[in-house]
Amino acid sequence: MLSTETILADRFQLRESLNSNPVRQTWLGRDLQRRDRVVIKLLAMGNGMQWDDVKLLEREAEVLQRLDHPRLVRYRDYFSVDDQNLWFGLVTEYLPGVSLKQKLESGYTFSRPEVLWIATEVLEILSYLHQFAPPILHRDIKPSNLIWGEDNRIYLIDFGSVQIQFPTPGATFTVVGTLGYTPIEQFGGQSTTASDLYALGMTLVHLLTGCPPADFPQESFRVKFRDRIPPKTDIRLITWLECLTEPLPENRFPSADDALLELQKLNFRALIAPATESNINLSQTDDKLTIQIPCRFSLQFIRPMRHTAKWLVATTKEKLNNLNILVKSGVFVSIIITLIILEKLPIPTGKIALFLLEVIAALPLIGLILAMPVSLIFLVAILTSGEKYFERISLNFDSSTYEICWHSSAFTRRQRGKLSYIQEINPLCLQDSEGNFHHSLEIVTQEPLFFVFSRRRTYRIGQQLQEAEVKHIQQEISHWIGHQNHG
Repeated sequence: MLSTETILADRFQLRESLNSNPVRQTWLGRDLQRRDRVVIKLLAMGNGMQWDDVKLLEREAEVLQRLDHPRLVRYRDYFSVDDQNLWFGLVTEYLPGVSLKQKLESGYTFSRPEVLWIATEVLEILSYLHQFAPPILHRDIKPSNLIWGEDNRIYLIDFGSVQIQFPTPGATFTVVGTLGYTPIEQFGGQSTTASDLYALGMTLVHLLTGCPPADFPQESFRVKFRDRIPPKTDIRLITWLECLTEPLPENRFPSADDALLELQKLNFRALIAPATESNINLSQTDDKLTIQIPCRFSLQFIRPMRHTAKWLVATTKEKLNNLNILVKSGVFVSIIITLIILEKLPIPTGKIALFLLEVIAALPLIGLILAMPVSLIFLVAILTSGEKYFERISLNFDSSTYEICWHSSAFTRRQRGKLSYIQEINPLCLQDSEGNFHHSLEIVTQEPLFFVFSRRRTYRIGQQLQEAEVKHIQQEISHWIGHQNHG
């Protein structure tokens, strides 16, 4: 019988059971060699397990060893254990994050930009899987198999239903998939790349409406979800989802690349990962777009300090919550013993109290003295860093012009020009002398001087921004310019 702390294959230690199925067990474990967390899937012979289940697990292990994509779960090991029962085990890396199913169950409401971003992330993964010959079909895309990682990317997990070759006519097959997300042809053993697109479409419908696809009415195998889509949703998006979820495979998009291309043609904004706790302030009306970027000092020092403070608070709370009664009792007993010893010492209690008060009163002064060298170094760094270190930047766009403003404590510099002067908007990732990478945005303009002469100017803004923030600004400006050019 397997239990917590059991070590399998002389390497993997079981830590926490993730389900209650005695035959198909999933555990959170630890790789004792690499000293990191892993996920361990186990199948026990007997008790209703069939050889088809073992074949699926072996196939999953085989496929995972072939894959090399940053947003697919990575293979670690495959083994068997004879412990009264015969167990087969598959080990994969642990992906920190939360599944989309967990977010739905917690009451989280997905915004339309988030749904579009998730669609883009998954289509990029499917494009990679389907480019193999023959294509690798996941066959079980659903919210529980999509992980919103701590790095703000979407990961696809659980290849237990994977198919690596097209079925032979007349051959037997195993029905896999989840009701509501699985297309009709998959129940007949005729899965294609379009089957994964259907499952993705139903997953997106679930995220957008909050309603499981199995609960929607159907008409001629077509799921009727249009009435449950949130109001003011672009009709082009609804049409795109209906194309993904067509009952007949041949009526869906021919490939993941085609579906992604059509999605990008819709010119939706924010098809990138939402920047976590972004400091960018963006506002937009029908005739104006304004983007405000804080100074480098705020981005480089204040933001990390805020994150560090939050981490310290969270860690402290966690440690305090994990204190058991024994430790608390030990502290209490120590206090009692200390009081007894003080009582027995030949020193008046009043003097002890006075001494403690003097120590407490001196603590702020001691802290100030210790902080002075750090403050002095900090002040020197500020004085030598230059005025630009404290410049705030604002970008203003209207239907025909742009304006870049650099705001400092002393004055404001402005650069204006026609919107048509902007030639390029490039995200940059530069490495400093210490080997650290910094993200920023480059705006390139071609400005007329006189007669036929012009000059090319480059403005680099937003040093120390996060990569997602840079991409978000780039996309907002590009979308605004494109909209004005076609308006």
